[in-house]
Amino acid sequence: MEENFPSNCVLTLAAKLDSVNLLSNLVTRTRRRDVKELAIIRRVQGVKATMTEIERTFYEEVEQAVTRYAFEKDINHRFLLASPLRMLTSSMAAALKHWRRSDTTGNDEAPDLLAEVWNANEERP
Repeated sequence: MEENFPSNCVLTLAAKLDSVNLLSNLVTRTRRRDVKELAIIRRVQGVKATMTEIERTFYEEVEQAVTRYAFEKDINHRFLLASPLRMLTSSMAAALKHWRRSDTTGNDEAPDLLAEVWNANEERP
């Protein structure tokens, strides 16, 4: 039971259907950027921290391991480095904990180095 309607009628009806929002009278949604009373003002201050020798070694070992892996797999190493180094910068202890849980090191020497860094991070204030 196919009916043929003039194309201009079909186009007009389709446009009207697209513009109808059946819930517009029931639900109002306010965007965060439109709410000025609850706006959060960030006051960022940079903090310089010096890594310990163990932390520096750990950072460099992760960097070298990811770079080696990238070259072996013919992948852009800078692309692969972004996430691991961001994790290390955020929290070496948390990154270490995550990698220990997922056991993705594939390096027999890694657990010893990781244990040193973990202990050093626990001792720091």
